[in-house]
Amino acid sequence: MAALGGLSAGRASWADRQTEDGWEQGDLMHLVPGASHERIVVKCSFRSPRPPPLLRIDNVRIGARTTDSDARYFAFDAPGLQPDHAYTLRLVDAEDAPLTDPWPLKTYPAPDAQPDSVRLLAYTCAGGYPSYASEPQPFLSPRLCAVERHCGAVRRRRALGRWGLGPNTEPSARRLAALALRRRLLARALSFAPDAAIAIGDHVYWDQRTQLDSAREDVRQRAQAWYASRGMLDRSLPAKGTVNEAAIKNAVEPQFAELYGVMLRSTPSYFVSDDHDYYENDEATARFVTLPPHAYQLSFARFTRDLFMPEFLPDPERPTLMSGAGAGDRGTGISESFGTFRYGNLVEALIYDCARFLSLKGDVGGLVPPEAEAWLKARTADQRVRHVFHVPSLPFGWTVGKWREWYPDVADVGDTFRLTTKRRKSHWQRGWFLQHQRLLASLAGQQERAGIVLSGDLHA
Repeated sequence: MAALGGLSAGRASWADRQTEDGWEQGDLMHLVPGASHERIVVKCSFRSPRPPPLLRIDNVRIGARTTDSDARYFAFDAPGLQPDHAYTLRLVDAEDAPLTDPWPLKTYPAPDAQPDSVRLLAYTCAGGYPSYASEPQPFLSPRLCAVERHCGAVRRRRALGRWGLGPNTEPSARRLAALALRRRLLARALSFAPDAAIAIGDHVYWDQRTQLDSAREDVRQRAQAWYASRGMLDRSLPAKGTVNEAAIKNAVEPQFAELYGVMLRSTPSYFVSDDHDYYENDEATARFVTLPPHAYQLSFARFTRDLFMPEFLPDPERPTLMSGAGAGDRGTGISESFGTFRYGNLVEALIYDCARFLSLKGDVGGLVPPEAEAWLKARTADQRVRHVFHVPSLPFGWTVGKWREWYPDVADVGDTFRLTTKRRKSHWQRGWFLQHQRLLASLAGQQERAGIVLSGDLHA
């Protein structure tokens, strides 16, 4: 607390905004960093509008990019750092007065370094508005899976949280129970001091057509009333600078900012998008097909990521012209869809979005575009890194018979649930399975490494 000893009496309210470990966060609402061996990025938000803060990394001051229209959300980008170095970060104002306590954040070892161990946390489906309990969306079923890697041994720690909270449950009780349990699971996972965290899809649940235009009248009515009470999104307008901006903040702050707060401040984090992050469930009917995402889905999803989540940092082994990179409102080499966690020559995790660039092209279709598949296979074939993980947003080796899966199995609705391939799955593309087989062959073809896939999405 010594670092905040000079705070004025006018900031006494900060005492009410300590984290569980006593870290003073002031008016800060959320903070999530990303990192590589030479670069640190930070996304953060404040409860009230303010002049752009500065990020101090040791003695270097980094200016903010304001990411919203109200001057509450900010992004920082600090290149040219030393590998494997523990930095002290501070948020300060223009007069260098502290806005929060300082905190530590470490860059990764250089790609050619030889670290002995690394610990990685991976989990999935942590989103869901705290007080929304509606079928058919499992909005209150996040799962956390911590994957610890130490000296070549892989251990999985799974924590499954489910809530059977019906519509008659008091909203405040649902909110406290859901958030408290999710934060406890996250805190437990972070107690193992992971070097990085990977959140595998579904950070936000705020489906539009799949709720508001559902074939079920009760779902339509419930969704209409719910969204009308919190700010209806206008699918004909962009996200930023319209009525949609406030509605998106109202939707996502309770799901993301209230969940994470500042818990990840010393843990570089990766967030890969999946179907719900594009503001729809993955559905394909005679009335609409939700993927690849429509213009409104991309606008909402990209704005949400710009506000809350670090994008994927450049990787010299990842082609700069891959889909999802090169947008004019993002930095050079920044990717929104395909990322790399590289920790020296010990571990490389290849993270890929299986929703945004899904193609409906029959035998030549794919859940990732051809250049991404080529990148995945090339990195998997490179034997210089001791361990390689694939981290797709859609799982390998698991099916529940849904439309957007690698596999042709379809649910056979009868007295008992079972899967079958005896009838055709509507809108499913054989090219997805062929791409799966090619990726699986690259994993199986490694000479000295086990083929490891970390994935999420499907609720067991």
